[in-house]
Amino acid sequence: MGLLLAVDRRIVDGTVDLRAGRWEKKKYGDARGLLGSTMGILGLGSIGLEVAQRARAFGIEVRALAKRGRSTDVEERAADLRIDMADSLPELLASCDIVSLHLPSGKDTAGLVDDEFLGHMKRGSILLNTSRGDIVDEDALIRALDDDALRAGLDVYADEPGSGQAEWTSKLAQHPRVVATHHIGASTEQAQQAIAAGVVEIIDAFVQGEMRNCVNLTPSRIGSVTLTVRHLDRIGVLARVLDRLSHARLNVEHMENQIFRGGDAALATIDVAGSVSGDLLAELGALPDVLGVSATTIDGTE
Repeated sequence: MGLLLAVDRRIVDGTVDLRAGRWEKKKYGDARGLLGSTMGILGLGSIGLEVAQRARAFGIEVRALAKRGRSTDVEERAADLRIDMADSLPELLASCDIVSLHLPSGKDTAGLVDDEFLGHMKRGSILLNTSRGDIVDEDALIRALDDDALRAGLDVYADEPGSGQAEWTSKLAQHPRVVATHHIGASTEQAQQAIAAGVVEIIDAFVQGEMRNCVNLTPSRIGSVTLTVRHLDRIGVLARVLDRLSHARLNVEHMENQIFRGGDAALATIDVAGSVSGDLLAELGALPDVLGVSATTIDGTE
């Protein structure tokens, strides 16, 4: 939002002129304004939704791409913010005065903002990128800027330095129709404290047995058989079960143990890789404090 305001009101150029002793009120009083404009947000994750909320507070209409598979929480938040959904990227770009990028870097997004992308944008519109530099084809963007087709507010660049301080020259960052900052989107004391608090929250949850925000879990169950073990909640019961599985050379892929109300009984579900024999089921069922054992293949057959 800071970049957007700076681009719209030409705050940087105005500051430079004032520092040089030039009073140009007439020149800098000529601005379109943001009320009633439309912002297209690409990447409707947590950051994109926060930007949408702030844009709405400025009287800006918000659009995004319709997408299958969004979580219920995202869909509900988008509905609360009255975000209109476009069916295609060209439709979205052509309808927006501002386009804000909030996408991850990857093979599907590298060079996304190319000549074709920029050609769909309204003439005179504003492009904002605070996500990743390689999403933008910088040569294509420079061509659009040179043509006076649009303006840009950028915090990230394709070849930006990896250190906190360096000698670096960027034709894009130096362009007169660009407001540029030093990849500092999250570089505030409040943001760093929030990150630290988030890390502590994740660790606390892990200590309690909950894994939050996992990005590398297998998308589906990878074991062969699920064992369901009904047992009394006693010390050593599951240790004995796992010992038998070890002797049978069955690797445990996933395990969950649920204690029933009252604390007397429990149900363990154990996904294992391999074949479970009838003899092994009988052996597990005969263990002390085990009430019963059944096996189901991952595809659902007994």
